[in-house]
Amino acid sequence: ACSVSQPMFFQVAEPSKAADACADWEGQDVKVQVRFEPEKLGNIDDVLVVDGGAEAGEYRVRLAGVCRRPQPQGPFDVPGGGSKDIAVRNVYATDREYVFTVDNPAFAVGAAKATIKAKDSSNCSVKYTPSDGAAGGVETGKLFVSCPAVPDMPPWIFYLRGVSS
Repeated sequence: ACSVSQPMFFQVAEPSKAADACADWEGQDVKVQVRFEPEKLGNIDDVLVVDGGAEAGEYRVRLAGVCRRPQPQGPFDVPGGGSKDIAVRNVYATDREYVFTVDNPAFAVGAAKATIKAKDSSNCSVKYTPSDGAAGGVETGKLFVSCPAVPDMPPWIFYLRGVSS
């Protein structure tokens, strides 16, 4: 049986894992998949407990997760006169409202905000309309995604590249 004490941050893929008996003292490797999904910046520690029962004993493994500022992603190519859906994940344990803004008027978001269910994803649609001054048929911009309920969390940044046909 595999468990952690902070399942809101560390999730064990399989609550139990079968392992055959080992014939010698060398032992055997058994992999347990653990996913780390933090809700705040900084360090988060936990312990993975693998309980093999009376015959196999209990193993404890220290888990150390580090959550850093969101790293920019992209560039995402948006065709001229078209749009691109960009996936946004709500990492929080409760439904949260997210706000979408762009820094270049050649780009527009389909909706300025959206409520995303806990631990779920949603798409933000970004449209590109080439401006008259687009150099070489390419314009760049940024999509900023913020969660007003968590003001200490910096926005997620997605680099955009508008490409005229």
